[in-house]
Amino acid sequence: MKASDNDLVTFVLAYMFPLIGLTETKIDVLAIGFAILLLFLIVMSTHAYQTNPLLALFGYHFYEVEASNGVTYFMLSKQEIRATTDVKQVKLLSPFVVLDSTR
Repeated sequence: MKASDNDLVTFVLAYMFPLIGLTETKIDVLAIGFAILLLFLIVMSTHAYQTNPLLALFGYHFYEVEASNGVTYFMLSKQEIRATTDVKQVKLLSPFVVLDSTR
């Protein structure tokens, strides 16, 4: 099983992109707040964790791994993994996200 709903963020951003071209000079705080809330809810309700640049700033690497039972997970790791034997232990953060806790 693999989470495949992470493209939703891309579609929502594509649909919201024309709003940038509006010539209105007044900033609508409610519209911006709604857009931020909508994106937050989409990222939290879908499995679009890879879109989080803050994790990359903190030195995390992102991997898609498949467990021996066939389930695909999104794995976060502080180390750069070159072989599957580099991962000794993981912790489950959510139904589809694991954290490499080898160190």
